[in-house]
Amino acid sequence: MPAETRAQAAVSDPEAAVDHAALIRGLDAAAEARGAAIYQTMCLACHGTPGKPGSLPDSRAFWEEPFKNGGDPHGIYQTLAKGLGQMPAWPMLTPAQRYDVAHYVREKLVKPANPAAYVKVDEGYLARLPKPRGRFEETAEMREFRKGPRHLRMDFGPTLMWTLEAENDNIAQKGIAIRVDAGPGGVSKGRAWMLYDHDTMRVAAAWSGTDFVNWRGIAFDGSHGTHTAIQGPAGFILPNEPGWADPASATFQDTRIRGLDGKPYGPLPRRHLRYRGLYQHGERAVLFYQVGTREIWETPGCEVVDGRLVFTRAFEAAPGDSALDCRIALEREAVRLRGGDAQLRRSGGYHLLTIPPSKDRRRFTVEIATSLAAPDGFEPLPAAPDDLGILTRGGPPRWPEVLESAHGEPLAGEGFAVDTIGFPADVSNPWQTQWRPGGLDFFADGKRLAVCTWMGDVWTVDGLDQAAGPFRWRRIASGLNQPLGLKIAGDVIHVACRDQIVRLRDLNGDGETDFYECFNNDHQVTEHFHEFAMGLQAGKDGEFYYAKSARHALPALVPQHGTLLKVSADGEQTTILANGLRAAN
Repeated sequence: MPAETRAQAAVSDPEAAVDHAALIRGLDAAAEARGAAIYQTMCLACHGTPGKPGSLPDSRAFWEEPFKNGGDPHGIYQTLAKGLGQMPAWPMLTPAQRYDVAHYVREKLVKPANPAAYVKVDEGYLARLPKPRGRFEETAEMREFRKGPRHLRMDFGPTLMWTLEAENDNIAQKGIAIRVDAGPGGVSKGRAWMLYDHDTMRVAAAWSGTDFVNWRGIAFDGSHGTHTAIQGPAGFILPNEPGWADPASATFQDTRIRGLDGKPYGPLPRRHLRYRGLYQHGERAVLFYQVGTREIWETPGCEVVDGRLVFTRAFEAAPGDSALDCRIALEREAVRLRGGDAQLRRSGGYHLLTIPPSKDRRRFTVEIATSLAAPDGFEPLPAAPDDLGILTRGGPPRWPEVLESAHGEPLAGEGFAVDTIGFPADVSNPWQTQWRPGGLDFFADGKRLAVCTWMGDVWTVDGLDQAAGPFRWRRIASGLNQPLGLKIAGDVIHVACRDQIVRLRDLNGDGETDFYECFNNDHQVTEHFHEFAMGLQAGKDGEFYYAKSARHALPALVPQHGTLLKVSADGEQTTILANGLRAAN
C-alpha cells in the first residue's frame, strides 16, 4: 500500500485521531464522577465493588487483582475499546468517556486498595502514547449513546406489562401498568397510572408524578439485582395478597405456591381466579378475568375533584350465581361506589366491594380518593362508556405507519446462505423502537414474518419474496413483558413473555392487536432479573415448549427456575420436562 494511502486510512480511522495525552491530562474530579456513573450502569453488575462482588466470577476485581491488559489509563482504554476475553468492547463510548471510566476505576477502586496495580502517569508516559493523526469524529454509535437511553425516548404504547415494585418488599411480579391520563407518547409519558398484578388481580398501586418508573433493571440500565420501581408519590397501595375472594370458600386465603423464601409465587388456582387477557381501544385498556365461574371486565381511570386525583375502577360483571368480594383499598382510604346494586363494606382492614348474584350483567364504578394534587395541565382519560363491550371489539389503529428497510449484505459460507434484513431507520420510526429482537417466526406463505423485541413490541415484516426489497415493517403489538420467543401456530402469533404466553388477536381486521389473550400464565415469576422465558416452540400435537432461566448462580426459589417447560395444546397445564439449566436460550 502506498504511503499516502496508508496515511489516508489512518486518518479515516477514528481511533487514530484520538489525542490520548490531552484527554488524560484533562482528567479531574468531574471526569471521575462521569466515570462513576458509567461504571454503575455498564460495569458494576459483572465487576462489582469491594463491598459487593460482581455476578461474573471471571470479571476482574480491580481492588485486589492485577490487570490482564494493563492498569494504566491507556491500557484500560484499550480494553474498553476492543474488549478482552469475555469482556465485550464498548464502541458506543467516546474516547473521553472511556478515559472517564478508567479514571474512576484507577482512582477509586485501585489506588486506595491495590496500589501495586496502580500505574503512575507522568510526562514520560504521556510522551509514549500514540500521537493523533487527523481530526476525530464521533461514530454513529457514539452519537446515539450521547442522546441518552433509548428506552427514555420510546413510546411503549398505552400499557406496559412488567415486573414492578410498588414499595419495599411489595412487587407486582406480573404487573400491568396502565396510564390513566390522556396525551401522546404512551404509558411512560403519562402523569398518572394504576398498576395491576395478574397473578392476584389486585391493584398493587396508583400513583402520579413526572416520572413513570425509576428505569432500573437489566432491560433498561443493564443493572443486575435491581428492581424497576414506580416513581413518584403513591395515592394508594395494596399488599401482595389476592385481590378477590375465592367464591368457593368466601375467603381471601392465598393458595399460591410458596418459594423456598416463604413468599407466594405464580398465579392463584384457576378455580379461584383466572386472568384472561387485556383489550386495548385507543388509549383505553380493559382487563378481562374470571373469578370462580363469573367473568369480569374492568377499566381503570382517573378524575380530578377539588384539585385532587381520584382513581376509578369501572367494572362490568357477567351473570352468575355466586357473590363476589373484591379488595378495593385499605380502610384508611376514602372510597365511594357509583351505580349498580353492588355494595361497599369494611372487613379485615379493607374496603370490600361485594357483587351480588345476578341473572344480568351489572355495571358500576368505584372511586378511590387520594391526597395527590392534579399536575398542571392534567387531562384525565375520557370517561369509560356505560357498555364496556364497546371497548372489546377492536378500536382505531394506533400504528398505521408502515416503515421500510433495505436488504443488508448477504452472508454465505459453511453450507449456509443468509439474507440480512435491515431495521427501519430511526428517523422514520415515530415510536423510537429499541431494536433488540427476542424471537421470530414465518407465516405459512413464507412471504412474511413476525418478530418480537425484548422491549415489548411485536412487528410484522413483509416483502421477503422480493429480491430487491424493500422490507415493510408494521408495528402490531406493544407493552409486552420481555418477550423472548415467538411462534405462529394456526396463523395466530403466540409470544413467550416473562409473565405469560400471549396470543395476539386482531378483532377488526386492521392488522393490529386489539386483544392480548392470555393463553397460559402458569409462570412462577420472582423479582430476579435473570429468569427470562425463552425460545417458544410448538410440538406436533399443538403443545408448546419454552425454557425458563435460573437465578444467575443463586439457588432456585421455585420449581420452574432453570427448567424446560411444556404447555398443553389447550393452555391448561404446564409440565416441567427438565431442570438444572442456567441461561436457557
